[in-house]
Amino acid sequence: MNVSKDTFSTLCWILVIVVVAILTAVVLGPLYRTKKEKFTQLEQRREVLALKEKKRDLLREQVDDLKNDPEAVERKAKEKFGMARPGEKVLRIKK
Repeated sequence: MNVSKDTFSTLCWILVIVVVAILTAVVLGPLYRTKKEKFTQLEQRREVLALKEKKRDLLREQVDDLKNDPEAVERKAKEKFGMARPGEKVLRIKK
């Protein structure tokens, strides 16, 4: 079987390129999956953080209302403790 030198050289280069491509896939595949998992975890943590920030903002608004609005204090006392002014009636509904 007579194979020309150019054909043999071309086949060797093709083989080298295929081997390098396979090694690259073997080495970089797990790294890509790890990076993708970490990105997913980061996105989940950002969502949790956004929810916590929203809850924090709501609580700050409630604290601000209780500090500055006497009607808010009265509402909270009525809701939470069942308090009433003299002459008011309190209806308790069991959940």
